[in-house]
This record gives sequence, C-alpha cells and structure tokens, in this order.
Amino acid sequence: MTPPADTLSCRSGPDPFQAQVFDRIADSYERWYDSPKGRAIFSAELACLRQLCAECSGRWAEVGVGTGRFGSLMGIGEGIDPSSRMVAMAASRGIRAYEGHAEALPFRDG
Repeated sequence: MTPPADTLSCRSGPDPFQAQVFDRIADSYERWYDSPKGRAIFSAELACLRQLCAECSGRWAEVGVGTGRFGSLMGIGEGIDPSSRMVAMAASRGIRAYEGHAEALPFRDG
C-alpha cells in the first residue's frame, strides 16, 4: 500500500546534510538562548523538564544533546548528536558527548 502523497516518508538512515546544518547554526543557537526571550523560554522549558524527571535517577543519555545546555543542568552525563560542533560544545559543559545518530547509538544494550 502506498502512503498518501501528503504524508512524510521515513528514511532508512540519517540525513547526510543534517550535521552540516547544525554545525553552521551552533553559535547562533547558543546566542539565541542568551537573549532575553531565549533565557525566559529556556527557564520555562527547564522547569517543565525538571517536573517530568523529578524522580528520574540512574544513567541517562540524551539523544540530540545539541550544545548540552539542557543536559548539563539536568545532570545528564552522556549524549549523542550528529553535529561535531554541538558535540564539542556539550563536552565543554561536562557531558560525555558522542558524534552520531539515534539510528545507530554507540552504547551497549542494558
């Protein structure tokens, strides 16, 4: 059966251009969160995440860790992101960050 033309198709793997896009916007992404509007939104998003994860404990890895802005304040120790620039920024925040994709996580099961 063929899906309707207006539905998004799933890809079999990561988009090869995705990392390049996020590498290019990493610095402006960070600057936006440092703006007055960005700080207010970040604060609200962080409060929401903290409520959702109030009882979360143990080892956590963030898929799509980006620059590590959220993960570093949530106590997340590891993350993965396709952008080498964002991985470096996350690492500077103390997150053990790996360059990669959610479709092929660099972690053992368990």
